[in-house]
Amino acid sequence: MKKIITCLAVAALIATSSFSESSFGVRGSIGTSFIQLTDSQKSEFGNAAATGLTSLTNEQSSWKVDNDTILNGGFSVWANYSIPSFPALGIQPELGFLFNNGTEILVEAESSGYKYKISDKVSFSTMEIPVLLTYTARKGSFLEVIPQAGLYISFPLGKCSQDVDYTISGNGRYVKGSDSGEDKIDSKVLFGMLAGTDFAFNFSEKSAFMINIRGMYDFNKIKIDGDEVARRTILLMSAGYRYKIN
Repeated sequence: MKKIITCLAVAALIATSSFSESSFGVRGSIGTSFIQLTDSQKSEFGNAAATGLTSLTNEQSSWKVDNDTILNGGFSVWANYSIPSFPALGIQPELGFLFNNGTEILVEAESSGYKYKISDKVSFSTMEIPVLLTYTARKGSFLEVIPQAGLYISFPLGKCSQDVDYTISGNGRYVKGSDSGEDKIDSKVLFGMLAGTDFAFNFSEKSAFMINIRGMYDFNKIKIDGDEVARRTILLMSAGYRYKIN
């Protein structure tokens, strides 16, 4: 971590002396995280639920598996450097953290009037390092519209947590329970692409309130506890502050 921060600081110092205009900012984000499960993972969850219900009813169980978005959020710091020969273009490196990446896995098995329902919320945290190309499409005294796109690398942090709620109902019986645990994340690095737009509301010559909307898409699937589980997609809305240095 110290090496990464030192490298970013040196890069910022060099860039400040090489580009015509520079700025930096901070932002806090909230959004939705969605991980599309692989077919093999759906089968694993579904068969596990069906096996559990079959042991109760002694009959073959049918199953279905789906998954849904969950809320995530985080924060980041960034710097933007305008290219001297074309000042509308900028290069923007960032360092950020996202928490509660993941999905809610919904499993349902049915047999002989019994229903077995499981909700499994899977989540993990990441450190994000995007490098973006920006373009100031509209530059005015009050509002600037700044489309941006680029690539990022993402480092999973810690372990993947799971919070499970389940119910078994039917034939006058009802059982409810919950469980939690952690799994090892085998993926060391995720790679992806990012596209979005900044809206800068200038309240002075150097300061601005920023709103950002962006989408992120991983190229590679995340591997958890030895299994290649899913691919991550994220939609974020952020608010923050920008300060121009020169």
